[in-house]
Amino acid sequence: MPPDGPSYFDFGEYVISNIIADPQCVRSAPDLAGLEHSDGCFVDNLDPYIVLRLLAENPSNLDREVAWRFSDLAEGGWIDEESLYEGLTASDSFLLVTEGSSDTSILKKSLELVELEVADFFNFIDMGENYPFTGTGNVVRFCEGLAKINIQNRVLIILDNDTAGKAAARRLRDLDLPPQIRTIVLPDLEKCQQILTLGPNGDSVENVNGRAASIEFFLDLSYGSVPPPTVRWTCYDQKQDAYQGELVDKEIYVRAFFDAAGRRPGYDTLCLTYLWDHIISRCLGKWG
Repeated sequence: MPPDGPSYFDFGEYVISNIIADPQCVRSAPDLAGLEHSDGCFVDNLDPYIVLRLLAENPSNLDREVAWRFSDLAEGGWIDEESLYEGLTASDSFLLVTEGSSDTSILKKSLELVELEVADFFNFIDMGENYPFTGTGNVVRFCEGLAKINIQNRVLIILDNDTAGKAAARRLRDLDLPPQIRTIVLPDLEKCQQILTLGPNGDSVENVNGRAASIEFFLDLSYGSVPPPTVRWTCYDQKQDAYQGELVDKEIYVRAFFDAAGRRPGYDTLCLTYLWDHIISRCLGKWG
């Protein structure tokens, strides 16, 4: 309020006489000069969060920080601090389901490392000893059960980019799944195009995308004193005319990830960033 102004203002009067009439305001938006008292009443009654939203959508403000100054309100007893934070509803978040507990643990930790700003939007199934969806067959049966109920959560099924995962993806596409359920196969990786493989035809270097690319390939497979990644062909899928492969000693790479990622310098999380970009892009758009 100006030093020589009144001790109080009528509803909308302050906006017209001190904000909209400001030369800088009119210079940036000349049409504001023609606003009347009723317009000032509208602006005076505008919710502060709308103003904050308009400011946030201005590209020139994208690098500015927002400070939530609520300590004095909480300390003064005007508001309960717990009520300051509003959690996401089930329809606003995503439940991620993988083929096994190790996959979920990797996703959960990597989310905090590479996409922390959106971590609140993703939930993971409890990692108990009896993880219910181990293996692609159980994942498919789980989805069959969900298709029969009116599920409200948005569920994303994440499958390995291997022979079994691709087979499961085809089975899921044939199901009449509700729109709240989506599936995704891990994306191809350039480093999976030249991998040493062990199998019935002996040792060779092959492209394992689509046949053996599990989530462990998105870890740093060269960090520390670990062996070079090697895939062993384990079983043959006659329908797909392809072998299913598995990364040899994958536990070594998983341990290195949990020991070093985000804690020690030099651990490469680039592939994990690429994976989360892939997952987030599948979550965008309208569901249901």
